[in-house]
Amino acid sequence: MSDIILTDKARYLFLIILENDGNIESIRELGYDYSQITELIKKEIELENIIFNGGKIIITEKGILLKNSLAKKLNYTTLESLISPKLSDLIEISNDNQFFIPSEDELPD
Repeated sequence: MSDIILTDKARYLFLIILENDGNIESIRELGYDYSQITELIKKEIELENIIFNGGKIIITEKGILLKNSLAKKLNYTTLESLISPKLSDLIEISNDNQFFIPSEDELPD
């Protein structure tokens, strides 16, 4: 297995995606191809940060601690710092601090 380097930001995103059964396209947008992503998953399993159980990837307690450590290191302490730039362009915030994220069919083309 080759050593694929992940930045802390990419690894945090990777763990968030795995934890929430999310779409790996965000990792692909960072320049990783599918074979590299497969290697990254294998590596996180070897490091016991995630497990593969019943056809699902599950983040372990060790993985949660790593994710939280990365969040602290990256200063991801507020909602604004966690929202991707693309998503933040779509959020409407009202005067009473409520926010609205449109459904996919309401998004502009």
